[in-house]
Amino acid sequence: MPSAFFSCQQLRRLNIRFCSSNPPRTVNGFGQLIKLKLLKVDIEDKVFGSLISSCPLLEEMQLEMLSILNHLEIVAPKLRLFCVGSAIKAILFRNTPALTMVSLAICGPSVAAIFDQVGRDIIDHFGFLSNLENLHLDYYFLNVKVVSFL
Repeated sequence: MPSAFFSCQQLRRLNIRFCSSNPPRTVNGFGQLIKLKLLKVDIEDKVFGSLISSCPLLEEMQLEMLSILNHLEIVAPKLRLFCVGSAIKAILFRNTPALTMVSLAICGPSVAAIFDQVGRDIIDHFGFLSNLENLHLDYYFLNVKVVSFL
């Protein structure tokens, strides 16, 4: 992806499919971005985190089949919708008070790592549930004890 792409500060919606992302080190993010959808995009954890944290208006994020992204740290105060369908090892939500809809379809043994390594139940690990209205869990989440939601 050309580095000039990352200077498009007026983008409101961004849909990237089937590519590698290697942004320049001085990415300012997309200050007007409200919707992001990535499908089969190669992006590293640190680059992704930096990019997301520099999108202060981001409301919707959909991530599908991301190959080298392992640990997500989401800092997005206006984020309302978060959907992921990928083999991600860990997700950490920080400053996501508007988050009301989450869909997690995490495949592979990585799901166990999200919960077992932290030694907590799902509510403690995902401390964002107080405003959550819709939650969709798929694939290996069948093994997670959902009793604590009641």
